[in-house]
Amino acid sequence: MCDFGMRRIFALSATIITVGNAKLAGDCLDSFGPFTKYERDSRFKDRSSSPAELPGTRRPRTRDLKIISWNLLRLTGAGVADVAALIGRHRPDLLLLQEATEELAELPSRVGGCFFREPMDGRIYGLAVWSPHPLERPRVLPLPVSQVPGRVPPRIAQIVELGEATFANVHLSHGQLLNRWQLQRVANALEGPAAIIGDYNAVGPIKLGGFKDVGPRQPTHSRNNIIAFRLDRCMARGLRCSSARVLARGPSDHHPIRLDLHVQPAILISDGLGAARARQRNLRDRVERWARAMSDAPKRIRVRQTLFETLDLQFRKRKRRIAQWRRRALASKSDAMVQRAAAEEPRLHG
Repeated sequence: MCDFGMRRIFALSATIITVGNAKLAGDCLDSFGPFTKYERDSRFKDRSSSPAELPGTRRPRTRDLKIISWNLLRLTGAGVADVAALIGRHRPDLLLLQEATEELAELPSRVGGCFFREPMDGRIYGLAVWSPHPLERPRVLPLPVSQVPGRVPPRIAQIVELGEATFANVHLSHGQLLNRWQLQRVANALEGPAAIIGDYNAVGPIKLGGFKDVGPRQPTHSRNNIIAFRLDRCMARGLRCSSARVLARGPSDHHPIRLDLHVQPAILISDGLGAARARQRNLRDRVERWARAMSDAPKRIRVRQTLFETLDLQFRKRKRRIAQWRRRALASKSDAMVQRAAAEEPRLHG
């Protein structure tokens, strides 16, 4: 088939996928004959046969999810009442908790939903996840441990699936090499659109193949209210983040972080020679980028104006200083000439 025909097929399938009717896209591509084999991604399967929702729960928009992560500070920090208040204010689709103690088991009796807690060996705290939507029990992934004597118990990651994405709840070690090793272990265990969210205990930039740091850039933890660090982060793959915020800290020593994540629409097309993943950017993405650029433009213009005003002020000050120096030089020169003339006057009249 010619390139023009293939482009028409790709454009038609991407347009139909964008409006959410993947089944119709497959039928349309099949009508073109055996030239192209269309393989629908499992994320676009028909959900009409999905199990019914549990009473008192709301089904999430499978592509748009509000996620909150919070390190509670065991025993002396945030309790079940604080977590319930946070849920009431922000109504997240998924809440990831670190340093969660046994008292958090009361959370479903206060706000409903599904709650799972996974304690750490030898510790009174662990990882926990809550959602107003039905959840399968999260998978527990053991993470690499340090061989140094006196090390903390082994860390774990709590992996949960919600909608069309997979989320890993983590509380990594303090060692900067070890926590990056643990992060790589979590990334290798995830498939498809995924995000690794939680307390990284990492300082400085993080590079993780295929993942992008989409979390807020503000500090989330203050050590004795002196030095602030950005320890709570989110690395995402196949997800677009339209908003990342640091929330009020509350009784914990960590600020909660809130993320609005959206699964990127995608189709998988194979012609027998190879596979290519095509992503369709919808109009909303472009409008949001344009709006952000327009909202930031006045700031950039103002910075530029301020810079020019500062340079102009410095230039005018310098001109004034030069003029004052010249006037003083001329005045001193004229004084010297007057004194010389006064000294020579008696000789002329003598």
